[in-house]
Amino acid sequence: MRPRPLSVSRVDLPDFLLIKCQGMLDDIQRADSPNVALLTEQRAAGFTEALEWLQVLPASQIEQLYELYERALTGRIADLDH
Repeated sequence: MRPRPLSVSRVDLPDFLLIKCQGMLDDIQRADSPNVALLTEQRAAGFTEALEWLQVLPASQIEQLYELYERALTGRIADLDH
């Protein structure tokens, strides 16, 4: 049985960021190889780092995004290895 896809819905994001961040999270979860999963996670992490640097979101929300992307990457690589 496949695990339920992760969602950014629990992170209190403005709508314009919710759509973008969910799209990047979905890309990680749909990656067709470990390398693609890693690249998409790194892209999401870079985007999140920019949000952090620009102080667009509070630190707690930034941390939640980083954690979600890491969980998605770990889960996707585990799925691909089986």
